Amino acid sequence: RIGACDTGGMQAAHATFSRTGKFLLVAHYVSGHVSIFDTEKSDRIARASAVIELPGPRDPQNYGRFGVETPLAHGVTVAPSGRYFTVCDAGQDRLWTFAFDERTG
Repeated sequence: RIGACDTGGMQAAHATFSRTGKFLLVAHYVSGHVSIFDTEKSDRIARASAVIELPGPRDPQNYGRFGVETPLAHGVTVAPSGRYFTVCDAGQDRLWTFAFDERTG
């Protein structure tokens, strides 16, 4: 084992590196957000440098319940250009696309 860190969300479902490998993006299924970790600031990933919440209603008592329309970030992928990332929202049956800066995250 090289290291471990708290992802800052509930039920990390998917992780992917940015095009340059500088950032690691993690989709959190139950809490419905994406954490972005800067992997160049140290030799170990410590804590998220940014957190993006998916739009939509949130009800902590219904997190992860089938049939409840709430943000459920199921996966994340970075566009080949590195300028955008898209998140699959399984709870609201949507794709959300966000601007992304490869220099700053």
